[in-house]
Amino acid sequence: MKAKQCLRIVLASPGDVKEERKVMESVIDELNRGVAADRNLLLELSRWETDAYPGFHADGPQGLIDPILRIEDCDILLGIFWKRFGTPTRDAQSGTGHEIRTAIRGWRQNNRPQIMMYFKETPFFPQTTEEHEQFGLVIRFRNEFPKEGLYGTFQDVSQFERLARQHMSNFIRHEYKLTGAGAGWSLQRSETQDFMRNYCKRIQLKFSSMYFFGSQCQHAGKSGETFDHMASIDEALCRCI
Repeated sequence: MKAKQCLRIVLASPGDVKEERKVMESVIDELNRGVAADRNLLLELSRWETDAYPGFHADGPQGLIDPILRIEDCDILLGIFWKRFGTPTRDAQSGTGHEIRTAIRGWRQNNRPQIMMYFKETPFFPQTTEEHEQFGLVIRFRNEFPKEGLYGTFQDVSQFERLARQHMSNFIRHEYKLTGAGAGWSLQRSETQDFMRNYCKRIQLKFSSMYFFGSQCQHAGKSGETFDHMASIDEALCRCI
């Protein structure tokens, strides 16, 4: 069997978006079972909190992190900002800012990595001087965003998860197109998934509770519980076709 091609995704953000960082694990796992597997790709998520280690460096903590994340060699840098810009480093206003600017410099010189930026728009009202300064740096970075780039916005973790999954799927489909029989197989599976999801949505709009039959168990209860059950069957069907 041909070895899978590895695509490395580096996650860059300050510490105020921990939930968004965590949810990327499930996004990567799902893509590895679906659109990436179809193309013999393996997505690998790199983060300082899981890949770095305690230690000292002449350039400070960022000097330890940079050789581990190897941003200039990654395929995608995914950045997230909300109310904080991050902790200052020797050469930048924050470690996150340093990582993103490293990626931008690499893209301009070598056309990689691709950079996916997201800004959280949940309302935030700074209370302290430090909060005002941090939020101001985020606003400034967004206002001065490079003219070559396009960024996304989101309101909560659930929306971020959907957008990250959709955008990374779009990137993979665009950059790693299927040909021949593989393309037909992917299309068939995608159409079946869309049919099942649309069917579930129509049922959810019409009923608040229901009895569900058709698997090895009978399920009755609130619509949220029912659709969790239907989603598991949808996933199982998509793996079988």
